[in-house]
Amino acid sequence: EQIVRLNDLHKLKKCIEGTKTTKITAKSKALAKEHVTDRLRDAFASELQQMRQGVKRLNVELNAVAGEYGSSYYRIQLVGALNTEIAQVVSEGEHRCIALAGFLAELATEASKSAVVFDDPVNSLDHLWRDCFAQRLVSEAAHRQVIVFTHDIVFLHDVTSPKKRREVPATIRRLQANRPHCGYVSDGLPWIAQKTRDRIDTLAK
Repeated sequence: EQIVRLNDLHKLKKCIEGTKTTKITAKSKALAKEHVTDRLRDAFASELQQMRQGVKRLNVELNAVAGEYGSSYYRIQLVGALNTEIAQVVSEGEHRCIALAGFLAELATEASKSAVVFDDPVNSLDHLWRDCFAQRLVSEAAHRQVIVFTHDIVFLHDVTSPKKRREVPATIRRLQANRPHCGYVSDGLPWIAQKTRDRIDTLAK
């Protein structure tokens, strides 16, 4: 009877060993490094290089960190100061710059060309960064549909500027309130963003 119990205990231990995710995590990390990490790191570095106005005083990089339960994780770190928390160093605008660069880097590694939506992506950013990011969105729009919601009139003009867009088509829609309802969709720029000539034309008609 004791031998039978020992055999059962051995079987149970074997089952428990089989449910551990350590081997899965290790394999996941190896596959991620081979097929994802290096490519993602290169894409992230490229995005930062294209948009240096937003993070010109920072030297940051993307690194893989310890995974768990079969999942791999990545972390943005300061070069030469790996134990420093990014959030303790960067401003709100810089934080947004890094996040946008990370998102665009992830897009660059995806085979899918599905549409992407940005909702007021340039809050807390200065005019140099806004102009730079507008150019980056236009270049992305050459490969996929890019939808941008914004209240920022200057950024709107930056994104829709014919000089920036060149051959990339753009369609402008405005959402507005009209008592007692809201959410009306119309073509063209809002009144406050229109040129004087266009306003006079609207008033005349």
